[in-house]
Amino acid sequence: MPLPLFVSAIMLLFPALLLPLQAEAAPDSPEIPSLEGTQEEVESRVRTFDKLMMIQVRRLEDTAGKEGQPDNRPGTEEARSHAAACLSAIQAAYEEALLRFPDSAVLHNFYAEFLYDFQGKTDDAQKHWRQAVALNPRLGRALNNLGMLYCHVGQYGQGLEYLWQSLKEEPDNPDFLFNTVQVYLIHPESVMSTRKITQRKIYEEAMSMSERAVKNAPRAFDILQDYALNFYLAEKFDAKPDWKKAAKAWQEARKQAKTKDELFNTWLNEGRVHIRQHKTSAARTCLEEARALRPESAVLKALFENLEDAH
Repeated sequence: MPLPLFVSAIMLLFPALLLPLQAEAAPDSPEIPSLEGTQEEVESRVRTFDKLMMIQVRRLEDTAGKEGQPDNRPGTEEARSHAAACLSAIQAAYEEALLRFPDSAVLHNFYAEFLYDFQGKTDDAQKHWRQAVALNPRLGRALNNLGMLYCHVGQYGQGLEYLWQSLKEEPDNPDFLFNTVQVYLIHPESVMSTRKITQRKIYEEAMSMSERAVKNAPRAFDILQDYALNFYLAEKFDAKPDWKKAAKAWQEARKQAKTKDELFNTWLNEGRVHIRQHKTSAARTCLEEARALRPESAVLKALFENLEDAH
């Protein structure tokens, strides 16, 4: 499953846009790559094939719309058929590669991601992730995936153990850090039960991991935004928020914003942070920038009213 699996604890979601393809007749099912060569060569070749096919699938699905929804645009059925053929080819590539290299932890891990994300086969995915970890107990991605799977099905104790193992293998992996932070902040009671620590300590550890994730992925907007958002949770965990660092976090996130919505949110939330610090002038500057992007925003209007009331 592509990491990260958890959405941010208080993430504001804005769907990414994919460039649509022009409709065309669905070709025959794509040919899987050659399985000749060493295990490492085949692992790399099949994984690359998976990535390329998924680019096609996402674009085709964007062209065709969601499955089950009526759509009379020309080429819709052909696009859906082509997307299904690409997914079938990915599955065939992994299955045939595993027949040749059944002891490949890498292939088991990526096939499990495919099964979980695109076929909804949780049990089969778990089987392959467990096999990957059995073959290579130090494969961080498989450990993290298995940990996230257990958390998703409510087995947080076991899930956290795998997440911690994955961080032991790759302590600076920003995706592993991000995933673990979400478990800490969304399910603190499970962490408290497993670790026997206070809520405040959970928050401190989560923020430390969130900061490390930013340090190791300084251009990843989602990770930068998540770090900035997490400051708002401090009081819930009986901790004191550092609004100065929060404002800086929103400024850093803004440098990586790629859409109008992302840019709007960084200005809006930096304004909120300045309001918390009673910095009216700085707050107004940020909110004016946000208003230039989304003048109709009801949330923004309410914040301006609060500023006026403060006077």
